[in-house]
Amino acid sequence: MHHSMEMTFKVADLIKILKQNLKDHKKIVKEAKAGYKKALIKELQEKLALAKKGELTDLRIHATRIGDNSRDYERTIQMLEMTVDEELDLTGDQFECYVMDRWHWQEQFLDVGSTYSNFASVKKMSM
Repeated sequence: MHHSMEMTFKVADLIKILKQNLKDHKKIVKEAKAGYKKALIKELQEKLALAKKGELTDLRIHATRIGDNSRDYERTIQMLEMTVDEELDLTGDQFECYVMDRWHWQEQFLDVGSTYSNFASVKKMSM
């Protein structure tokens, strides 16, 4: 989605929102990594049991590991913290990322995350 409109926002407000979005992102990553570990161990144990019986035909792992996009938030926060400006113009696309927390990778992140994280499921439903 392309938003060409541009508006001015207070840098302090943007930093506050981005820090909360980063906190939420890290919560999903933490929950999803724990859920992934459990799913992976279960899948490996099942494959090992089949292998011991001589019935294993597929070694592919189906559990999907979640990515961590914290750097996108951290870079943006650091840039905003270092600017000498008190206000900043954002395009609609920038507003969508920074304020609405809808990055280009967000849908895939929440799809994978919702497999293992209740918080990701809730966030996905609110998008």
